[in-house]
Amino acid sequence: MSIGENMNFYLDKAMKWARNNEGQASFLEETDTNHDGQLTVQELKQSFDGNHDGYLDAQELEQLAIKAGGADFDKTTIKSLGAALATAQSELPLFSKNDAGEWNSSAELKSFQTQAVTVLPFSDRTLASRDLKSVAQARQGLFRVQEQVGNSCGTTSLSMLLKYFQGHTLENSVPTIDKYIRAKGTLEFVLPTGKIKSVELDGYTAPRDIVKYANQRGMRAGLKNNSSLADLKGMLEKGVPCLCLTDWNFSENGSHPSQAEPDAQSLHWVNVIGYEYKKTGSSRARPELYFKIANPHGIVQTVSAKDFDKVWAGTGPGLEQKVTGNQRINTGMQRLFVAMVPRDEEALVIAPDGTRHKAGAISVPTGSDGIRGRLAQVGSELMQKAGEFQENLAQRGGQLIQEAQSGWAKDGVWGALSHLWSGDASQVEAIRKRAKTATVEQRAEIVNHLLSAGINRSHIQDLVYNILKDTSWEQFPELIGQIDMRKLASRLENDTQAGQVLAWIAKTEVKNGKTGPKFDAFAVCLAQNHREAAIEAFLNSHFTREGQLLHKVPAAAVRLMVEKLMEGVTDSAEETAIYHLLQGTSWEQFDQVLSRLNMGGVASELENAQELGNLTAWVTELGMKTQHWSGLSEILTQLESTLEYTRADDVLGTALTATSVKGQLNQIPAHLRKRMIDLLDDRTRWRSDAAIQALNALQKIK
Repeated sequence: MSIGENMNFYLDKAMKWARNNEGQASFLEETDTNHDGQLTVQELKQSFDGNHDGYLDAQELEQLAIKAGGADFDKTTIKSLGAALATAQSELPLFSKNDAGEWNSSAELKSFQTQAVTVLPFSDRTLASRDLKSVAQARQGLFRVQEQVGNSCGTTSLSMLLKYFQGHTLENSVPTIDKYIRAKGTLEFVLPTGKIKSVELDGYTAPRDIVKYANQRGMRAGLKNNSSLADLKGMLEKGVPCLCLTDWNFSENGSHPSQAEPDAQSLHWVNVIGYEYKKTGSSRARPELYFKIANPHGIVQTVSAKDFDKVWAGTGPGLEQKVTGNQRINTGMQRLFVAMVPRDEEALVIAPDGTRHKAGAISVPTGSDGIRGRLAQVGSELMQKAGEFQENLAQRGGQLIQEAQSGWAKDGVWGALSHLWSGDASQVEAIRKRAKTATVEQRAEIVNHLLSAGINRSHIQDLVYNILKDTSWEQFPELIGQIDMRKLASRLENDTQAGQVLAWIAKTEVKNGKTGPKFDAFAVCLAQNHREAAIEAFLNSHFTREGQLLHKVPAAAVRLMVEKLMEGVTDSAEETAIYHLLQGTSWEQFDQVLSRLNMGGVASELENAQELGNLTAWVTELGMKTQHWSGLSEILTQLESTLEYTRADDVLGTALTATSVKGQLNQIPAHLRKRMIDLLDDRTRWRSDAAIQALNALQKIK
C-alpha cells in the first residue's frame, strides 16, 4: 500500500469512527432525559419501557437494540445494556460525559461487557403461583418467577415458561396444568391384609408430560437427555430459556447448590434464563461461567456452572431416587432439559442481544428421557407423602425396582405407580363391572372421577373408553350430557379410541337431525390440539361411513375443525385430514363451508399438489353449480402470490382435466380463465401433459 493509499485508508477509518461516534452521542444525548451528562439505568429504562411497569420485556429490548444498533453501537454493548436493564440498580451509571463533552462507558457497563452477560428479560418480583390475580401480572416477553405450593416445581416452572412466550392465560396457570399432568388428590389402595388405605398425593411432574402439555398449548417443545452446559448456552443465545431437572436438595439450607449435595431425596425442576462470565479471584484469573436460575421457590439466583452441573448431573450415570430405606432407582436422566418455542413458525423469538429469530428456524431437541427415565420416576416424590404406606412399600420396593428397570410398565412414570397402588387388571375390571350395573348418574360420577384424577395413563383411559362402550344407545345421551366433552377429548390420548367416541357422540346426536354441542366441543378440542389421527379415525369409523354422519355435522363445525387444524405449523398428516374433511362433505355443506372459509389459506397449507388439485376441481364444480366463484379466486390468488409456477401447473392441470370439470371450462368466468392462462402459459419451463392439455383447452374458448 502506498503512502497516499495508507493515508486514505486511515482517513476513511477516522471519518467512519467520527460518524459512529456522532450517532452514539446523539443516542446518548436523547436518552439522558435530565441532561446532567450521566446516563443511568433508570433513564435508559424510561426511554424504552413503553408500558411503564419498571421492566423491559423482549419486545421493548428489541426496540432498544434497533435504536442502539442504528446509532452504531456494537452487539456486545447492546447485549450489555439489556443485561444492565434486567439486573442492575436503577441509579447505576452506564455512560458519563467528560469535560470535553465526550461520552464514555462507565466502569459498571464495562464490567457487563467483560462478563459477557446473556440473560433474558426478567423480573425478580415473585408471583404467587395459585393466586390468579397475582399471576395475571405476567406478560409476554418478561420472565416472572413464581413460588410453588407443595411439590409443584415442574408445573410451576412450566407455567413460567409458557407465560414468558404467551402471556397470562388460564391454560398456562399452575392450577390448570396441575389438573392435567400432576398426580394430586386422594388415592385409595389395598394393603396385603385387605384393609383399604388412603394416601394424599402431591406428585412429581414427568419430563414427557411437560413436553406433551406444552405441545398441546401452542408450543413446539422437546427434551434432551445427556446434554451439556454448551447446549444450555446455545439455547439461551437464541432467546430460549431451558427447564432443567436437578437433584437439588432444599432440606437443609439448600437454596444454593454448593450447599446441597445430590442425595436422591427429591428431584427439582428449575428454569435457566441466562448466563455470564465473571472473575471471582485475581484479575489474571480466567472468568468463571455462572447461570441465572429462575427457581420456583420464588427466587432468581446466580449459580456457578460447576455447582449447577453437580445437581444437574447427579452422582451416578443418572439422577437417582430413593424408594425404601437405602434402595434407589437410577432414573437414567442426567443433564436433562426441556426447551420450547412457539408452534407458529413465523412467530418471533427475541434473543438477549435484541435480535430476532423466527421460531421455525430454531432447532428444538427431540430426544427422549429413556425407558428407565420414564419408569423410575415413581420415586420418593410421591412415596415420601405416604408415610403410613412404608410398611407395604418395604415389601414391594424390590419388586418395583426390578419391574421398573426391566421395562415392565410401558405406560411410563404413572404406569408403574398405578400398578403398585391401584392399576392391576383385577381392580380395573372390578370398576368396569361395577359401572355396568350402576345407574347413569353413578356411571357419570365414575367417569368424571377418572377424568379429574391427576394420573392419566393408558389403563385409566381404557377404563373410561370401555365404560362408554358398555353403555347402551338408550342411555348414552344421558351419560354424555353429564360429562365435560373437552376434558374427555383431552384425556383420551389414544387417537383410535377418541375417534370412535366422537362417532358414538355423532350417532347419538343425529337422532335430532344434526349433531349438536357435545359433538362440536369434542371435535373442536381434537382439532385445536392437532389430533388429526383421531379425526381420521372418526371419518373412517363404520358408524360414520354407514350413517353418513359427516353430512349431518353443521357446516360451521366442519369449518371450525379445518381452521383449528390449520393453526400454527401443520404437517402432512394434518393437511391430509383437512383434505378428507372437505372431501367428505355434501355439496350443500361444502358451499356453506366455503362461504366462510379462506380458501387461499387452505391452499397455502395443502402442500400435496394432487390433493390441492382435486380440491380446486371440487371448488370449480361447485362454482358451476352455484355461481359462487370466490373460493376459486382465493386459490388462484394464493398460487399467484407464491410464484411457485410449477406448483400452479400441477394444481391446475389436475383440476381442469378432472372428469367433472374438463368439458365445462367455458362456464368459468372469463376473468378467472385469464388468470389461469397466465399461470399456465410459460413455454420456457417443463410442464406436465395435464397442464398443457388444460392450457390448450382454456385458450380455445372464445
